[in-house]
Amino acid sequence: MSSLSEGSDIKNLNDIVYHVIVSIEGGSIIARDVGGNVISSGVAGTDDSRVITEAITFVPDNGNVLISNGEYLLSADTQFYLDEGDLNPFWICIPILGNKNVHIFGYGAGITVLKLKPNQFSVGHPVAMMLNRAISLDPGFTAFTVANMTFDGNRDNQEQWYKDGASLILTGSPRSGGNYYNLEFKNSYGTGLYLGNNGMGSESHSSITNVVARDCSLEGILLDTAQDTVVSDCVFERCRTGLTIHGNNDYQTRTKDRIVVKDISCIASPLTIWCINDLQMSSVNMDCTASPNAYGLLIHSSIGVHIKESFFKSDRNKASSYGGASYIDADIDGPTAATLENCVLDGYYALHVLGSATATLRGGAVNASYACAYLRGIDPSTAMATLIGTVFIPAKHTIDCAPGTTISIMYCYSSSIGSMIVEGTLNNQGSYGFGLPDV
Repeated sequence: MSSLSEGSDIKNLNDIVYHVIVSIEGGSIIARDVGGNVISSGVAGTDDSRVITEAITFVPDNGNVLISNGEYLLSADTQFYLDEGDLNPFWICIPILGNKNVHIFGYGAGITVLKLKPNQFSVGHPVAMMLNRAISLDPGFTAFTVANMTFDGNRDNQEQWYKDGASLILTGSPRSGGNYYNLEFKNSYGTGLYLGNNGMGSESHSSITNVVARDCSLEGILLDTAQDTVVSDCVFERCRTGLTIHGNNDYQTRTKDRIVVKDISCIASPLTIWCINDLQMSSVNMDCTASPNAYGLLIHSSIGVHIKESFFKSDRNKASSYGGASYIDADIDGPTAATLENCVLDGYYALHVLGSATATLRGGAVNASYACAYLRGIDPSTAMATLIGTVFIPAKHTIDCAPGTTISIMYCYSSSIGSMIVEGTLNNQGSYGFGLPDV
Protein backbone atom coordinates (compact mmCIF):
# COMPACT_ATOMS: atom_id res chain seq x y z
CA MET A 1 0.00 0.00 0.00
CA SER A 2 1.35 3.40 -0.93
CA SER A 3 0.13 6.83 0.05
CA LEU A 4 -0.27 9.82 -2.21
CA SER A 5 1.25 13.20 -1.54
CA GLU A 6 1.52 14.29 2.06
CA GLY A 7 -1.72 15.73 3.34
CA SER A 8 -3.88 13.83 0.85
CA ASP A 9 -7.14 12.42 2.20
CA ILE A 10 -6.94 9.23 0.16
CA LYS A 11 -4.81 6.12 -0.23
CA ASN A 12 -4.12 4.03 -3.31
CA LEU A 13 -4.35 0.26 -3.68
CA ASN A 14 -4.50 -1.50 -7.04
CA ASP A 15 -5.24 1.76 -8.86
CA ILE A 16 -8.22 2.61 -6.64
CA VAL A 17 -7.94 5.42 -4.16
CA TYR A 18 -9.46 4.86 -0.71
CA HIS A 19 -10.61 7.47 1.75
CA VAL A 20 -11.08 4.96 4.58
CA ILE A 21 -9.68 1.50 5.25
CA VAL A 22 -11.38 -0.88 7.69
CA SER A 23 -9.37 -3.73 9.17
CA ILE A 24 -9.37 -6.28 11.95
CA GLU A 25 -6.31 -5.88 14.16
CA GLY A 26 -6.09 -8.45 16.90
CA GLY A 27 -9.31 -8.24 18.85
CA SER A 28 -10.27 -4.85 17.43
CA ILE A 29 -11.98 -3.56 14.31
CA ILE A 30 -10.60 -0.17 13.27
CA ALA A 31 -11.44 2.32 10.51
CA ARG A 32 -8.64 4.76 9.64
CA ASP A 33 -8.26 7.62 7.22
CA VAL A 34 -5.11 8.14 5.17
CA GLY A 35 -3.28 9.86 7.96
CA GLY A 36 -3.77 6.87 10.22
CA ASN A 37 -6.36 8.71 12.28
CA VAL A 38 -8.92 6.40 13.83
CA ILE A 39 -12.39 7.49 12.78
CA SER A 40 -14.17 4.52 14.34
CA SER A 41 -13.22 1.44 16.34
CA GLY A 42 -14.67 -1.32 18.44
CA VAL A 43 -14.43 -4.93 19.47
CA ALA A 44 -14.04 -7.27 16.49
CA GLY A 45 -17.05 -9.54 16.16
CA THR A 46 -19.15 -7.21 18.30
CA ASP A 47 -19.01 -3.77 16.71
CA ASP A 48 -18.39 -4.70 13.07
CA SER A 49 -21.69 -3.37 11.73
CA ARG A 50 -21.28 -0.04 13.48
CA VAL A 51 -17.66 0.53 12.47
CA ILE A 52 -18.24 -0.34 8.79
CA THR A 53 -21.33 1.89 8.72
CA GLU A 54 -19.43 4.80 10.29
CA ALA A 55 -16.63 4.35 7.77
CA ILE A 56 -19.10 4.59 4.89
CA THR A 57 -20.76 7.62 6.47
CA PHE A 58 -17.40 9.33 6.91
CA VAL A 59 -16.27 9.30 3.27
CA PRO A 60 -17.36 12.12 0.93
CA ASP A 61 -19.88 11.64 -1.83
CA ASN A 62 -18.38 9.24 -4.41
CA GLY A 63 -15.79 8.20 -1.83
CA ASN A 64 -14.16 4.78 -1.62
CA VAL A 65 -14.05 2.39 1.33
CA LEU A 66 -11.75 -0.63 1.53
CA ILE A 67 -12.69 -3.49 3.86
CA SER A 68 -9.54 -5.50 4.46
CA ASN A 69 -9.20 -9.26 4.60
CA GLY A 70 -10.95 -11.11 7.38
CA GLU A 71 -14.36 -12.28 8.53
CA TYR A 72 -16.64 -9.50 9.78
CA LEU A 73 -19.59 -10.58 11.91
CA LEU A 74 -22.60 -8.36 11.36
CA SER A 75 -25.60 -7.72 13.55
CA ALA A 76 -28.85 -6.24 12.23
CA ASP A 77 -29.28 -3.36 14.65
CA THR A 78 -30.77 -0.52 12.58
CA GLN A 79 -34.51 -0.48 11.97
CA PHE A 80 -35.76 1.05 8.72
CA TYR A 81 -39.28 1.15 7.28
CA LEU A 82 -39.30 0.27 3.60
CA ASP A 83 -42.81 1.67 3.11
CA GLU A 84 -44.25 5.07 3.94
CA GLY A 85 -46.20 5.45 7.16
CA ASP A 86 -43.80 3.39 9.23
CA LEU A 87 -44.80 0.20 7.43
CA ASN A 88 -42.79 -2.87 6.47
CA PRO A 89 -39.97 -2.62 9.03
CA PHE A 90 -36.61 -4.19 8.23
CA TRP A 91 -33.45 -4.48 10.30
CA ILE A 92 -30.23 -3.52 8.58
CA CYS A 93 -26.60 -4.36 9.30
CA ILE A 94 -25.05 -1.69 7.06
CA PRO A 95 -27.50 1.11 6.22
CA ILE A 96 -26.53 3.56 3.47
CA LEU A 97 -29.38 6.02 3.56
CA GLY A 98 -30.07 9.25 1.71
CA ASN A 99 -28.79 9.54 -1.83
CA LYS A 100 -25.10 9.10 -1.16
CA ASN A 101 -22.84 7.67 -3.84
CA VAL A 102 -20.23 5.35 -2.35
CA HIS A 103 -17.93 2.59 -3.56
CA ILE A 104 -17.14 -0.33 -1.25
CA PHE A 105 -14.36 -2.80 -2.01
CA GLY A 106 -12.87 -5.85 -0.36
CA TYR A 107 -9.71 -7.84 -0.99
CA GLY A 108 -11.60 -10.54 -2.90
CA ALA A 109 -14.39 -13.06 -2.56
CA GLY A 110 -13.54 -15.52 0.19
CA ILE A 111 -10.91 -13.11 1.53
CA THR A 112 -13.12 -10.29 2.75
CA VAL A 113 -16.20 -11.95 4.23
CA LEU A 114 -19.23 -10.16 5.68
CA LYS A 115 -21.16 -12.76 7.67
CA LEU A 116 -24.47 -12.39 9.44
CA LYS A 117 -24.39 -13.34 13.10
CA PRO A 118 -26.72 -16.12 14.27
CA ASN A 119 -30.32 -15.37 15.23
CA GLN A 120 -30.65 -12.10 13.34
CA PHE A 121 -33.29 -13.07 10.77
CA SER A 122 -36.54 -14.35 12.26
CA VAL A 123 -40.30 -14.10 11.90
CA GLY A 124 -41.20 -10.45 12.41
CA HIS A 125 -37.53 -9.42 12.22
CA PRO A 126 -36.58 -9.40 8.49
CA VAL A 127 -33.01 -8.50 7.61
CA ALA A 128 -31.20 -6.84 4.73
CA MET A 129 -27.49 -7.03 5.48
CA MET A 130 -26.72 -3.97 3.34
CA LEU A 131 -29.36 -1.45 2.27
CA ASN A 132 -28.77 1.52 -0.04
CA ARG A 133 -31.78 3.76 -0.70
CA ALA A 134 -33.14 7.21 -0.07
CA ILE A 135 -35.05 8.19 3.01
CA SER A 136 -38.71 8.79 2.23
CA LEU A 137 -39.48 9.00 -1.51
CA ASP A 138 -36.46 11.01 -2.65
CA PRO A 139 -34.21 9.79 -5.49
CA GLY A 140 -31.43 7.43 -4.51
CA PHE A 141 -27.85 7.00 -5.65
CA THR A 142 -26.44 7.69 -9.11
CA ALA A 143 -23.25 5.66 -8.50
CA PHE A 144 -22.84 2.71 -6.14
CA THR A 145 -20.21 -0.03 -6.18
CA VAL A 146 -19.85 -3.21 -4.16
CA ALA A 147 -16.98 -5.44 -5.26
CA ASN A 148 -14.44 -8.07 -4.25
CA MET A 149 -16.04 -9.72 -1.23
CA THR A 150 -18.31 -12.46 0.10
CA PHE A 151 -21.69 -11.97 1.75
CA ASP A 152 -22.65 -14.94 3.94
CA GLY A 153 -26.22 -15.03 5.26
CA ASN A 154 -25.45 -17.88 7.68
CA ARG A 155 -28.94 -19.27 7.01
CA ASP A 156 -28.51 -22.45 9.04
CA ASN A 157 -28.42 -20.22 12.10
CA GLN A 158 -31.45 -18.11 11.15
CA GLU A 159 -35.16 -18.91 11.23
CA GLN A 160 -36.82 -20.20 8.07
CA TRP A 161 -39.38 -17.66 6.89
CA TYR A 162 -40.39 -16.19 3.54
CA LYS A 163 -40.19 -12.41 3.44
CA ASP A 164 -40.01 -10.35 0.25
CA GLY A 165 -37.01 -8.04 0.48
CA ALA A 166 -34.99 -10.23 2.84
CA SER A 167 -31.56 -10.22 1.22
CA LEU A 168 -27.84 -9.81 1.57
CA ILE A 169 -27.81 -6.59 -0.50
CA LEU A 170 -31.03 -4.63 -1.07
CA THR A 171 -31.35 -1.41 -3.05
CA GLY A 172 -34.34 0.89 -3.39
CA SER A 173 -35.64 4.30 -4.53
CA PRO A 174 -35.30 5.65 -8.10
CA ARG A 175 -31.58 5.23 -8.78
CA SER A 176 -28.95 4.39 -11.35
CA GLY A 177 -25.33 3.42 -11.76
CA GLY A 178 -25.08 0.33 -9.58
CA ASN A 179 -21.92 -1.69 -10.18
CA TYR A 180 -21.68 -5.12 -8.55
CA TYR A 181 -18.74 -7.34 -9.43
CA ASN A 182 -16.40 -10.05 -8.13
CA LEU A 183 -18.91 -10.99 -5.44
CA GLU A 184 -20.03 -14.18 -3.74
CA PHE A 185 -23.46 -14.47 -2.14
CA LYS A 186 -23.99 -17.61 -0.12
CA ASN A 187 -26.29 -19.15 2.48
CA SER A 188 -28.89 -16.42 2.15
CA TYR A 189 -32.05 -16.76 4.24
CA GLY A 190 -33.69 -14.89 1.33
CA THR A 191 -32.24 -13.35 -1.82
CA GLY A 192 -28.57 -12.71 -2.54
CA LEU A 193 -28.57 -9.46 -4.52
CA TYR A 194 -31.97 -7.76 -4.71
CA LEU A 195 -32.31 -4.70 -6.94
CA GLY A 196 -35.70 -3.75 -5.53
CA ASN A 197 -38.48 -1.29 -6.23
CA ASN A 198 -39.07 -0.25 -2.63
CA GLY A 199 -39.06 3.49 -2.07
CA MET A 200 -41.25 4.07 -5.15
CA GLY A 201 -38.55 3.45 -7.70
CA SER A 202 -36.39 0.97 -9.52
CA GLU A 203 -32.76 0.68 -10.60
CA SER A 204 -31.42 1.47 -14.06
CA HIS A 205 -28.10 1.52 -15.92
CA SER A 206 -26.50 -1.04 -13.63
CA SER A 207 -24.00 -3.83 -14.16
CA ILE A 208 -23.70 -7.20 -12.41
CA THR A 209 -20.56 -9.08 -13.40
CA ASN A 210 -18.63 -12.10 -12.14
CA VAL A 211 -21.03 -12.93 -9.32
CA VAL A 212 -21.50 -16.34 -7.72
CA ALA A 213 -24.66 -17.09 -5.72
CA ARG A 214 -24.86 -20.36 -3.79
CA ASP A 215 -27.48 -21.90 -1.53
CA CYS A 216 -29.88 -18.94 -1.43
CA SER A 217 -33.33 -19.73 -0.04
CA LEU A 218 -34.94 -17.48 -2.65
CA GLU A 219 -33.23 -15.89 -5.66
CA GLY A 220 -29.52 -15.64 -6.23
CA ILE A 221 -30.14 -12.34 -8.03
CA LEU A 222 -33.47 -10.56 -8.39
CA LEU A 223 -34.00 -7.64 -10.76
CA ASP A 224 -37.32 -6.07 -9.76
CA THR A 225 -38.54 -3.62 -12.43
CA ALA A 226 -34.93 -2.82 -13.39
CA GLN A 227 -34.08 -1.22 -16.73
CA ASP A 228 -30.95 -0.87 -18.86
CA THR A 229 -29.13 -3.46 -16.78
CA VAL A 230 -26.54 -6.09 -17.76
CA VAL A 231 -25.98 -9.41 -15.96
CA SER A 232 -22.92 -11.31 -17.19
CA ASP A 233 -20.44 -14.01 -16.21
CA CYS A 234 -22.44 -15.24 -13.24
CA VAL A 235 -22.85 -18.65 -11.61
CA PHE A 236 -25.85 -19.84 -9.60
CA GLU A 237 -25.79 -23.02 -7.55
CA ARG A 238 -28.61 -24.57 -5.51
CA CYS A 239 -30.77 -21.46 -5.28
CA ARG A 240 -34.56 -21.74 -5.38
CA THR A 241 -34.26 -19.47 -8.43
CA GLY A 242 -30.89 -18.49 -9.82
CA LEU A 243 -31.89 -15.32 -11.65
CA THR A 244 -35.33 -13.70 -11.62
CA ILE A 245 -36.07 -10.78 -13.94
CA HIS A 246 -39.34 -9.37 -12.67
CA GLY A 247 -41.58 -6.58 -13.91
CA ASN A 248 -45.13 -5.37 -13.40
CA ASN A 249 -48.11 -6.09 -15.63
CA ASP A 250 -47.79 -2.70 -17.33
CA TYR A 251 -45.10 -4.23 -19.55
CA GLN A 252 -47.10 -3.68 -22.75
CA THR A 253 -47.19 0.09 -22.28
CA ARG A 254 -44.13 1.09 -20.23
CA THR A 255 -40.80 2.03 -21.77
CA LYS A 256 -38.47 -0.76 -22.85
CA ASP A 257 -36.66 -2.68 -20.11
CA ARG A 258 -33.50 -3.26 -22.19
CA ILE A 259 -32.13 -6.09 -20.04
CA VAL A 260 -29.10 -8.08 -21.24
CA VAL A 261 -28.11 -11.43 -19.73
CA LYS A 262 -25.11 -13.36 -21.03
CA ASP A 263 -22.62 -16.04 -20.07
CA ILE A 264 -24.32 -17.48 -17.01
CA SER A 265 -24.37 -20.95 -15.49
CA CYS A 266 -27.29 -22.27 -13.44
CA ILE A 267 -26.82 -25.48 -11.47
CA ALA A 268 -29.99 -26.62 -9.69
CA SER A 269 -31.10 -23.00 -10.03
CA PRO A 270 -33.89 -22.24 -12.52
CA LEU A 271 -34.53 -18.97 -14.36
CA THR A 272 -37.66 -16.80 -14.19
CA ILE A 273 -38.70 -14.05 -16.63
CA TRP A 274 -41.89 -12.34 -15.45
CA CYS A 275 -43.72 -9.45 -17.15
CA ILE A 276 -40.69 -8.20 -19.10
CA ASN A 277 -40.81 -6.37 -22.44
CA ASP A 278 -37.25 -6.39 -23.76
CA LEU A 279 -34.70 -9.05 -22.85
CA GLN A 280 -31.67 -10.28 -24.78
CA MET A 281 -30.21 -13.47 -23.29
CA SER A 282 -27.34 -15.58 -24.61
CA SER A 283 -24.86 -18.28 -23.63
CA VAL A 284 -26.87 -19.65 -20.71
CA ASN A 285 -26.18 -23.15 -19.38
CA MET A 286 -28.96 -24.29 -17.05
CA ASP A 287 -29.17 -27.77 -15.51
CA CYS A 288 -32.08 -28.17 -13.09
CA THR A 289 -31.88 -31.96 -12.85
CA ALA A 290 -31.19 -31.69 -9.11
CA SER A 291 -33.79 -28.98 -8.41
CA PRO A 292 -36.66 -30.37 -6.30
CA ASN A 293 -39.44 -28.13 -7.68
CA ALA A 294 -38.40 -26.06 -10.65
CA TYR A 295 -39.99 -25.06 -13.94
CA GLY A 296 -36.64 -24.76 -15.69
CA LEU A 297 -36.78 -21.73 -17.96
CA LEU A 298 -39.98 -19.99 -16.84
CA ILE A 299 -41.28 -17.19 -19.08
CA HIS A 300 -44.54 -15.58 -17.94
CA SER A 301 -46.47 -12.82 -19.72
CA SER A 302 -43.44 -11.27 -21.39
CA ILE A 303 -42.73 -9.89 -24.85
CA GLY A 304 -39.57 -9.02 -26.72
CA VAL A 305 -37.74 -11.99 -25.18
CA HIS A 306 -34.91 -13.26 -27.41
CA ILE A 307 -32.71 -16.10 -26.17
CA LYS A 308 -29.90 -17.58 -28.23
CA GLU A 309 -27.16 -20.20 -28.07
CA SER A 310 -28.23 -21.57 -24.70
CA PHE A 311 -28.86 -24.94 -23.07
CA PHE A 312 -31.76 -25.70 -20.72
CA LYS A 313 -32.05 -29.07 -18.99
CA SER A 314 -34.35 -30.55 -16.36
CA ASP A 315 -35.04 -33.99 -14.87
CA ARG A 316 -36.31 -36.27 -17.67
CA ASN A 317 -37.62 -38.72 -15.07
CA LYS A 318 -39.86 -36.20 -13.30
CA ALA A 319 -43.27 -36.71 -14.94
CA SER A 320 -44.65 -33.20 -14.47
CA SER A 321 -43.90 -29.58 -15.31
CA TYR A 322 -41.14 -29.81 -12.70
CA GLY A 323 -39.33 -32.01 -15.18
CA GLY A 324 -39.79 -29.59 -18.05
CA ALA A 325 -36.88 -27.74 -19.56
CA SER A 326 -39.18 -24.78 -20.18
CA TYR A 327 -42.53 -23.39 -19.06
CA ILE A 328 -43.76 -20.57 -21.28
CA ASP A 329 -47.18 -19.21 -20.40
CA ALA A 330 -49.46 -16.19 -20.61
CA ASP A 331 -52.57 -15.36 -18.61
CA ILE A 332 -54.51 -12.30 -17.43
CA ASP A 333 -51.23 -10.43 -16.90
CA GLY A 334 -50.89 -10.23 -20.68
CA PRO A 335 -49.43 -11.98 -23.73
CA THR A 336 -46.14 -13.78 -24.17
CA ALA A 337 -43.95 -13.73 -27.28
CA ALA A 338 -40.55 -15.42 -26.92
CA THR A 339 -37.96 -16.47 -29.49
CA LEU A 340 -35.25 -19.05 -28.85
CA GLU A 341 -32.49 -19.29 -31.43
CA ASN A 342 -30.02 -22.18 -31.60
CA CYS A 343 -30.99 -23.41 -28.14
CA VAL A 344 -31.22 -26.96 -26.77
CA LEU A 345 -34.13 -27.91 -24.50
CA ASP A 346 -33.86 -31.25 -22.68
CA GLY A 347 -36.34 -32.60 -20.15
CA TYR A 348 -39.55 -34.54 -19.57
CA TYR A 349 -41.09 -31.82 -21.72
CA ALA A 350 -38.65 -29.90 -23.88
CA LEU A 351 -40.68 -26.97 -25.22
CA HIS A 352 -43.74 -26.45 -22.99
CA VAL A 353 -46.10 -23.67 -24.10
CA LEU A 354 -49.46 -23.05 -22.45
CA GLY A 355 -52.14 -20.48 -21.84
CA SER A 356 -52.18 -17.96 -24.68
CA ALA A 357 -48.39 -17.82 -25.05
CA THR A 358 -46.53 -17.91 -28.34
CA ALA A 359 -43.02 -19.27 -28.77
CA THR A 360 -40.71 -19.52 -31.76
CA LEU A 361 -37.68 -21.82 -31.98
CA ARG A 362 -35.14 -21.29 -34.72
CA GLY A 363 -32.62 -24.09 -35.06
CA GLY A 364 -31.45 -25.91 -31.97
CA ALA A 365 -32.91 -29.14 -30.64
CA VAL A 366 -35.74 -30.39 -28.43
CA ASN A 367 -34.95 -33.61 -26.55
CA ALA A 368 -37.62 -35.12 -24.30
CA SER A 369 -38.57 -38.30 -22.49
CA TYR A 370 -42.29 -37.53 -22.95
CA ALA A 371 -42.94 -34.81 -25.54
CA CYS A 372 -40.51 -32.64 -27.47
CA ALA A 373 -43.20 -30.02 -28.06
CA TYR A 374 -45.94 -29.97 -25.41
CA LEU A 375 -48.79 -27.49 -25.85
CA ARG A 376 -51.06 -28.38 -23.01
CA GLY A 377 -51.97 -27.20 -19.50
CA ILE A 378 -54.63 -27.67 -16.85
CA ASP A 379 -56.83 -24.93 -18.34
CA PRO A 380 -57.93 -24.63 -21.99
CA SER A 381 -55.16 -23.20 -24.13
CA THR A 382 -54.67 -21.23 -27.33
CA ALA A 383 -50.88 -21.55 -27.20
CA MET A 384 -48.93 -21.33 -30.44
CA ALA A 385 -45.47 -22.69 -31.22
CA THR A 386 -43.43 -22.36 -34.38
CA LEU A 387 -40.28 -24.44 -34.85
CA ILE A 388 -38.02 -23.72 -37.80
CA GLY A 389 -35.09 -25.99 -38.62
CA THR A 390 -35.22 -27.62 -35.19
CA VAL A 391 -34.10 -31.18 -34.43
CA PHE A 392 -36.58 -33.35 -32.50
CA ILE A 393 -35.14 -36.17 -30.36
CA PRO A 394 -38.17 -37.99 -28.95
CA ALA A 395 -38.24 -40.92 -26.56
CA LYS A 396 -42.04 -41.09 -26.77
CA HIS A 397 -43.91 -38.22 -28.47
CA THR A 398 -42.62 -35.66 -30.90
CA ILE A 399 -45.72 -33.50 -30.36
CA ASP A 400 -48.58 -33.37 -27.85
CA CYS A 401 -50.92 -30.45 -28.47
CA ALA A 402 -54.30 -29.81 -26.86
CA PRO A 403 -57.50 -28.59 -28.53
CA GLY A 404 -57.27 -24.90 -29.42
CA THR A 405 -53.47 -24.89 -29.74
CA THR A 406 -51.45 -24.52 -32.92
CA ILE A 407 -48.02 -25.91 -33.72
CA SER A 408 -46.13 -25.24 -36.94
CA ILE A 409 -42.99 -27.15 -37.89
CA MET A 410 -40.96 -25.90 -40.83
CA TYR A 411 -37.94 -27.76 -42.18
CA CYS A 412 -37.53 -29.64 -38.91
CA TYR A 413 -36.03 -33.10 -38.51
CA SER A 414 -36.96 -35.89 -36.11
CA SER A 415 -34.40 -38.52 -35.16
CA SER A 416 -37.23 -41.09 -34.96
CA ILE A 417 -40.84 -41.03 -36.04
CA GLY A 418 -42.23 -41.28 -32.52
CA SER A 419 -45.92 -40.79 -31.89
CA MET A 420 -48.05 -37.66 -31.90
CA ILE A 421 -51.07 -36.52 -29.94
CA VAL A 422 -52.59 -33.86 -32.15
CA GLU A 423 -55.85 -32.47 -30.80
CA GLY A 424 -55.09 -28.96 -31.95
CA THR A 425 -53.79 -27.72 -35.31
CA LEU A 426 -50.56 -29.02 -36.81
CA ASN A 427 -48.96 -27.24 -39.76
CA ASN A 428 -46.00 -28.81 -41.52
CA GLN A 429 -43.74 -27.51 -44.24
CA GLY A 430 -40.73 -29.45 -45.44
CA SER A 431 -40.11 -31.37 -42.23
CA TYR A 432 -38.60 -34.86 -42.29
CA GLY A 433 -38.72 -37.92 -40.08
CA PHE A 434 -42.12 -37.27 -38.50
CA GLY A 435 -44.09 -39.64 -40.74
CA LEU A 436 -45.98 -36.65 -42.15
CA PRO A 437 -46.65 -35.85 -45.78
CA ASP A 438 -44.32 -33.16 -47.14
CA VAL A 439 -46.45 -30.06 -47.63
